[in-house]
Amino acid sequence: MTVQFDFVSLDAQGKTQAGDRSFIRKRCMQGKNKREDSRRTLREAKRDAAKLPPAPPHDLALVPFAAEINGDSREMLFKYYTLTTIRHSLSPLEVCVDFDTVERQSFDLLLKDSVFLETALLMSSLLDDFALVRASPGSRTLHHLRKTLALLNTSLSEKDGHLKESTLYVVVTLTILSAVLGDWHAANAHITGLQRIVKLRGGIKFLQTRPKLHYKVDRIDLSWCLSSGNKPRFEPDDFFWDPLFRTRASYCNPGKETRFKLDDMAWKSPSPLEGSLSRVATDLLDVDDLTITLTTTRA
Repeated sequence: MTVQFDFVSLDAQGKTQAGDRSFIRKRCMQGKNKREDSRRTLREAKRDAAKLPPAPPHDLALVPFAAEINGDSREMLFKYYTLTTIRHSLSPLEVCVDFDTVERQSFDLLLKDSVFLETALLMSSLLDDFALVRASPGSRTLHHLRKTLALLNTSLSEKDGHLKESTLYVVVTLTILSAVLGDWHAANAHITGLQRIVKLRGGIKFLQTRPKLHYKVDRIDLSWCLSSGNKPRFEPDDFFWDPLFRTRASYCNPGKETRFKLDDMAWKSPSPLEGSLSRVATDLLDVDDLTITLTTTRA
């Protein structure tokens, strides 16, 4: 904005003339009695704003998502995927196990599948609610939840809708979300739907080909059993209790003895169930040692 200067003359004593003094007072009072909500003030502010250069676009402004979303939604997605990346980089499971993860496809699904996009917005909004320590989901979260459920129902009504990867992801996410919020009635409905979808896609054999999905489903199933006292929904056809690792030493500490001889305890246990559980404990110790070793090696 250009600054204009006005000059006044002084007499021999260094005083201004009477006309100049009124001019000085006028200049000094400019803007002093100005109302912030007057039409003239608003017009001036609008003209000044028009002279400003436009703000740079958001990092995701040029990404063609599966549906039109506003700048706030793009910002939420950016934060959600940033936190997801950080969480995965810190998780020993992701470091030690080479999963064929759905997350590798998730960004593609954001561009192609509106149900997946809406679910990502739902989770992003819920993360904001947790960050603000809200007692219940906010209005924006509930809006995305209603929209996600409507889009999911539409997708499932289509032919072979249960075969979509996004459908599995959405149902798993809704089940986890319901469990986190303590809405076990909704969790029961979602886990029942998840059970039917998995059954249509091959049951336990299908899950065995998708280890990360299997892992998530088992976590959901365990949470459901612990909270409701009911039997698991995704029981395998047959159980086996043999240890998955013969010895911990062969994997982590070659030539060294194991910390605990739980295998010996298993065979001497008076109860078959206690013996089976001790073998499970052996496997957990093996996984623990393997995780520590791989994390240290790859650090």
